[in-house]
Amino acid sequence: MTSQEIVNFLNSVEFQKAVFPYKIAFIIISIIFLGAIIYFMLRQQYLVQDKVRPVFNFLTFRGYKKGEKGRQKKWQKILKLLEKDIDSEYKLAVIETSDMFSDIFKRLGYDGRSLLEQLSILPKEMVSEGSINLLRDLAVLRDNIVADPNYKINLKEVKKNILSCEAVLKELGII
Repeated sequence: MTSQEIVNFLNSVEFQKAVFPYKIAFIIISIIFLGAIIYFMLRQQYLVQDKVRPVFNFLTFRGYKKGEKGRQKKWQKILKLLEKDIDSEYKLAVIETSDMFSDIFKRLGYDGRSLLEQLSILPKEMVSEGSINLLRDLAVLRDNIVADPNYKINLKEVKKNILSCEAVLKELGII
């Protein structure tokens, strides 16, 4: 058989009629596999948290609203703790601030057992790298305070870090 005869055979109506059901079957199988790939990709937590959940939160208005009274009252309470130069009040302010950020990230859909875990799954676009480092330092300080009640803290440094958290709250659109 020459190459021209092979091409003519492949283009013939009889051959096309014989192959048509197989073409349809393979198209259907391809669509099923494509659907399975999309389904299992959506089932993966990291994809949902990084890509789909922020869009879902935006479309459904599930995120925090700017100026939410409960958050502002809690932040004012934390700032009042810093007015007194007492070691235990500063420690309480650190714990309250860390818990507040953990609650904010949980509400936004970034689940984790601690603030450190939540920061590890937080998308880079959500807050700046400096803010993430500040919150990471805050979480480590909180863990040290909780683990050892006699942990010594630098009052000026703690006050500076907590007051810097206000910028993070503004960056997130909380206050």
